[in-house]
Order: sequence, then structure tokens, then C-alpha cells
Amino acid sequence: MNNVWFTADEHYNHAAVIKHMKRPFSDVAEMNDALIERNNSLVKPGDRVYHLGDFAWNNPHLFLDRMNGQHYLIRGNHDYRDVKEIGFIWVKDVSTLTVGDYYFWLSHYAHAVWPRSHFGSFHLHGHSHGQLQFPGRTLDVGVDSHGFLPYHLDEVISELKSRPWTDHHISNSGIANKEVYE
Repeated sequence: MNNVWFTADEHYNHAAVIKHMKRPFSDVAEMNDALIERNNSLVKPGDRVYHLGDFAWNNPHLFLDRMNGQHYLIRGNHDYRDVKEIGFIWVKDVSTLTVGDYYFWLSHYAHAVWPRSHFGSFHLHGHSHGQLQFPGRTLDVGVDSHGFLPYHLDEVISELKSRPWTDHHISNSGIANKEVYE
């Protein structure tokens, strides 16, 4: 199998994100070039790359044409509904992915629970730009929290496999919901 990568919140061509997220780039052209260079330093032409939202402010094909890999997009709040699938294998709002024994829930947004969360599945997301930490087997794969690099599948598994599972039968107080078990 080809290598699998995950990333989010690149915000290609979005000048305001440089200021808002205090990104170390002088302008949008420098940011775009640096993100593409960092992607291509790791991702090989046949690898799969899952972008979990907010890929580009506009014209995503201009960036995809310069990037290694086969690209899949989970729409974010800046990936407008009229985004074209040009250059992406597919474009979806959410998706699941199974690789070997691992099951992934892919969304732009963080979820408290997700499919199979109570069976140890992983949840990958973006949107929070590394500003929020979530419990359990959840990981923000956005570029702002990872040196502007994508996460490799092995890195994600290593990071999440020892974390506790989400138990959707536990209330906010940590006490099991008796109605579920009675």
C-alpha cells in the first residue's frame, strides 16, 4: 500500500490566516510555497493525502498541480460548497477510512463522539489550528500544530493507540448513564 498522510487548515491563498495564526511568513506567496515544499519533502507521487478542510481560499487546482500525492478533501468551513473536484480524488463532508486494523473518522470539526469511538477508533480533524486539546483518540492534524507538515499514518497511530477510548455511555460527571444499562 502507498503511504498515507493527513493534514488540515493549509489555507492556501488566504493572506489573513498569516496574521490570525501568527504564521512565520511575510506574505501569502511565501506561505503557499513553503507549504507545498514541506508537503513534497515527505509525500511521494503515489501517496494518499487526506486534507481535512480549509485547503484553499480559492483556486485549489493551482496548488494541487504542484503537490506530490493523490489528494482527498474533507470540506471545511472555508472550502465553499462550489469547490470543484479538480485535482482531488473525491470531495466529501466527512468520511471513514480503514487501514489494516485501524478505523478512522475524518472530519474538519472535532467531535465528542464519532462512529466506533467506543470501540477504539481514531478521530482526525482540523479547524482548531492546534488551539484546543481534546481527550481520547482525537488528533488535530492541522499544519499549525505540526511544523506546517502533514502527519504520516504511522505517526498518527503511534500518537493515538495508547490513548483511552471514548465511552459515550459516560455522563459529564463520569458516572455511567443508568438508563442505558437498565
